[in-house]
Amino acid sequence: MSKPTSQQELERLVELISSHQEGLGIDGLSQLLGDSMSRRTMQRRLATLVEQTRLQTKGESRALRYHLAPTSKISNTYPSARSTRHEVRELDEIYPPISPEAEEIKTYVRQPRQLRSPVGYRLEFLEQYHPNRTAYLSLNLREQLHALGRSPAEQTPAGW
Repeated sequence: MSKPTSQQELERLVELISSHQEGLGIDGLSQLLGDSMSRRTMQRRLATLVEQTRLQTKGESRALRYHLAPTSKISNTYPSARSTRHEVRELDEIYPPISPEAEEIKTYVRQPRQLRSPVGYRLEFLEQYHPNRTAYLSLNLREQLHALGRSPAEQTPAGW
């Protein structure tokens, strides 16, 4: 029987630690794994997982325990059929929940430039703007955005 690859060992360690909410120390992991992995190899694998931020440590020295790292991602309430857990982990970015349309735009913009259709400027739109005399947005839309951008704190007395 062939020896498991280090990736399989990493996954096995994460699986064991995730099943113990209070975390596991080296001795506990050694007991669970038996003779399948030397202590030093286990320490190297655990250090790799901590470096990859898949695990976190609490305590020091002999009291050191390994815990599953908390997920730092905000889950998307509109899951895209094209996105996968692996893709989100690979990007390692945090985004608030977005609509399916916004997800499509984000996916399109992340494509390499050579895969996107080139788009030019509408010159007549740009030429009709004159600084301090005209505006790109309508008056109603500007007022709405201004109201949304106002802080409720400006209505309260100082120190409250």
